[in-house]
Amino acid sequence: MALVTLGGLSAALWRSAALRGAGAAAALAGLLWWGLAGSASRPEALAAPRGALLGATGPEGRALDRRRGAGYAARTWLERDGDLAERREAAGRPGLERGEGRATARLSNGWEVERLQGRAPAARLAARCAPRRVLVAWGATGEAAPAGPCVVLDRAALRRLGAVAIEPAGEDVRIRGALPPTAARLWGGEADEGEE
Repeated sequence: MALVTLGGLSAALWRSAALRGAGAAAALAGLLWWGLAGSASRPEALAAPRGALLGATGPEGRALDRRRGAGYAARTWLERDGDLAERREAAGRPGLERGEGRATARLSNGWEVERLQGRAPAARLAARCAPRRVLVAWGATGEAAPAGPCVVLDRAALRRLGAVAIEPAGEDVRIRGALPPTAARLWGGEADEGEE
């Protein structure tokens, strides 16, 4: 923005054609840079706080796994994508496999993100755990994280991370939480771990 402003002022205020041309070039470069920065891609998969909703990039735009619940997250995701669709429309879009008690999004690098609805005992988590899969399970009970090849975002992880963006990172995935890591406080016990 500063480059656009300074370049525009230079183009308007200088009398010399060379200086005005340099100002116009600087303003144009600033606009291009701004445009490229603004066109950064949105995460392929998003999970709302507490794993209440899963959103995935589909061929028709952001697909949501539910018609109700987590309304603020749904509205925010659609607005930030520049999508004018109603929630009901987004919940019916392709881009997610919706099954009984779960929804699955496939990332461009082959990983899957699966949100498990309701209670998720350790046996259910172990049954759904597979290589290259991220399980989002707020309702995980007991010993939540199975010893297996999947990544589990259980209640403890979701409390620590808040809403989650899940993106391909080469042959792996990058998981970013919306909540910042908290610092240790005298009254709060141990510090939480940082971002996964």
